[in-house]
Amino acid sequence: MRWLNLCFLSLLFFSCQKDQVHFEMAQIDVGTDDNIYDLIFVNDSLAFLCGGEFWETGVVAKSTDGGESWEVVLVADNVLYKVAFRNELEGVALGFSGRAWQTLDGGLTWNLTESAPNYPVFTDAVFLDNNKLIIAAGYSYYYGGFASYFFNGQTFSDSLTYQDMQAVYFFDNQEGLMAGYGTVYKTYDGGATWENLAVDGDYFKDLEFNAGREGLLIGYRGKIFSSTDGGNAWEKVGKKANFFTSKGNLEDAAVFERQAFICGQNASFYYSSNFVEGDWLTIDHNFEADLLCVTLKNGNVGFVAGEKGLLVKFIY
Repeated sequence: MRWLNLCFLSLLFFSCQKDQVHFEMAQIDVGTDDNIYDLIFVNDSLAFLCGGEFWETGVVAKSTDGGESWEVVLVADNVLYKVAFRNELEGVALGFSGRAWQTLDGGLTWNLTESAPNYPVFTDAVFLDNNKLIIAAGYSYYYGGFASYFFNGQTFSDSLTYQDMQAVYFFDNQEGLMAGYGTVYKTYDGGATWENLAVDGDYFKDLEFNAGREGLLIGYRGKIFSSTDGGNAWEKVGKKANFFTSKGNLEDAAVFERQAFICGQNASFYYSSNFVEGDWLTIDHNFEADLLCVTLKNGNVGFVAGEKGLLVKFIY
């Protein structure tokens, strides 16, 4: 009987280890204790991140050495959720109150431009061309939509829906997708019109694609979907959280070829070597904060960030 118990314990230990993966990680000082919601690389050396505290402060930080060190370049009066650059000098930081902070000198100075009051929160954005920025926007589940920001004129146009939009991805300046509360939309005309794809089952927080148009879609309540046809059809391939428990709800995703990472609340961090098939492993780490964004610099290096200024570089 003792031998059988030992065998059972050995098998249990092996099973637990099998579901985890370990990467080399190092924490990096950002120079702020604010939550970090977004991090982008403009090129191999130049990177920006943004974040803040709701109703209190917003922050943008800049790195010129590939993410190894950071300098705070903007302190705003409310939280910032997204930063986007059209080249190394010109970009915007977007967030609460439907406002955009614009820089023309690589983040040295920032100018608060015209606001879009119909959208209390800007959550994600992408440049379609050198002037037009498509924004996912919304507030409180049943209110939101698609906004356009024109960089040169510092003006907005919008199209309201009854759903909070959280994530946007474009393949080119015409075809793209947007996801949010209980649905995914697709456009073929640069955001002029949107088709509801009737993908439901979660409060979708992010969608990403690789160069082969294979996509990953994650929901706040933990559902994971994949697509092999440019987002026209989605298949559920996993579930990693429960809205009604203390498990970490999913927040952000990043893909490189078929490798993918997902991060979320309560330090949730997952890796898949083939996200289309859905083989997800828990990443072993010692950080306890909510993880709010993950970015891959290339096929070997990534960054995950979260609450209270946590920024971690990982090599995979």
